[in-house]
Amino acid sequence: MSVLAIWSWSSAVDDADDVRSALKALVDHCETEHPLIRRLDWFSAPRPESSEVEFRWIEEYESREAMESDQFTDVCESLWDPIKSHASEGTFGGSVWDHGGGIER
Repeated sequence: MSVLAIWSWSSAVDDADDVRSALKALVDHCETEHPLIRRLDWFSAPRPESSEVEFRWIEEYESREAMESDQFTDVCESLWDPIKSHASEGTFGGSVWDHGGGIER
């Protein structure tokens, strides 16, 4: 059964392009350095009646064991730093979710 690591945060609208650029660099890194990630995607959406943009980062692994054996390095940390620095205070967080099922077409 697959496992999803889902991170979320909000950033000011003025910082959103910087966050998107940092996410592109992080995706490029994961593509070459993290073969245990089966699927990776990120999403953004403006927060209604706010000057912020919400972001979601989703990594899918084959299992918890695969996720736990994937190495988070200093390079990974340096790529996450600009994203975290643009996150609005108190909004950055994440969890690991077991996939329960659904529809894929």
